Amino acid sequence: MNLRKVVYIALFFAMVGCTKDRMPTLVELDNQLRQNIRAASPDGSMDYYVLPQNDLNQIPQDVKNPLTTEKVELGKLMFFDSGLGGNALKESGIGTYSCASCHIPSAGFKSGNFQGIADGGIGFGVNGEDRVRNVAYT
Repeated sequence: MNLRKVVYIALFFAMVGCTKDRMPTLVELDNQLRQNIRAASPDGSMDYYVLPQNDLNQIPQDVKNPLTTEKVELGKLMFFDSGLGGNALKESGIGTYSCASCHIPSAGFKSGNFQGIADGGIGFGVNGEDRVRNVAYT
């Protein structure tokens, strides 16, 4: 087989085999997520996963350690308490982060950045997007 035929065959397979990949849109991703949630739900609805807002007895819980309003309020307080961030690697990081530094409620409990920065981060932003690495940390 001569070189020209090999080149033509290679070009043909390259043109036929290559496709343009594209990222799905946010709407497409949201629709896929909704579809997956409904498929995983025992009753086929998204409402199955919505927790009751005012009746703690409707939330599955340990009968030996039932939920109370006081426990829920304590959990909220601890979630935002930067005093729990006392085990920082550097002295400048002590008390500068909490659970909410990476798990931001208004951002769907995810970080405003690709990777959340707890210990070793400074700043915050509306949804955590302005939290950056503290230069004291390598």
